[in-house]
Amino acid sequence: MNLSQYIGESRSHRVKLTLDGQPFNPAEHTLVFTAKWSPEEADTEAIFQKQSYLGITTESSSGAFFANISIVPADTSDDLPGENHYDIRALHNTTGVTRIVATGRLLLRQPITREPHVSTPVHTEQPIAPDVALAQMHAGIAAAQLAQSLAEDAAQTAQTAQTEASSSATTARQQAEIAVESASIAASAAETATTAAELACQMPIALLRQDAVSATIIFGASLNPRSSEVPYPSLILTLP
Repeated sequence: MNLSQYIGESRSHRVKLTLDGQPFNPAEHTLVFTAKWSPEEADTEAIFQKQSYLGITTESSSGAFFANISIVPADTSDDLPGENHYDIRALHNTTGVTRIVATGRLLLRQPITREPHVSTPVHTEQPIAPDVALAQMHAGIAAAQLAQSLAEDAAQTAQTAQTEASSSATTARQQAEIAVESASIAASAAETATTAAELACQMPIALLRQDAVSATIIFGASLNPRSSEVPYPSLILTLP
């Protein structure tokens, strides 16, 4: 059975196992898959090898038995395209008897894409011309500078507003203190005026009679703001 795949490709090949034209049951056997440029090469010169449970699994279907050969990119990444040879040897785990249960050719083809990733720029839309890109870059820089300047102005304005608010609060507090002090002074002045009025009531407020010999003075008059009459004296003193 001939196999074919690309170099560096991950691929699983399903190979039918037969011995003398009859289905071969791999139970109690270890399978070894070997691929070489030439059948005459030593096993150490093989392109790659696989072994049961190490790249080889088995299955059966309708009385036939198959080996699934799992090839990974590392198995062929260093190889040149071309036709190679392979076989599968079965080793009985108890008796040590070996048999060749599959042979064929392995064709390795050169892929167009060598690496599993892109190696050139990938464009999803038409690239911008260099001069347009340069102009856009300068415009972006200018916009960024303008935004920074506006942010700085806004920060300065906020700082000024905060300072003015603090100053206004201080002025209002000072004005309130002045108003309280003025009210206190006014209350003191009113108290002083009341005291002065009381003292005035104790002073002589009229001369009832005065001549060359004597004078009569009224002290402690009881004043009546609603009357124009002469105050009623509380004490009358006649001087000779």
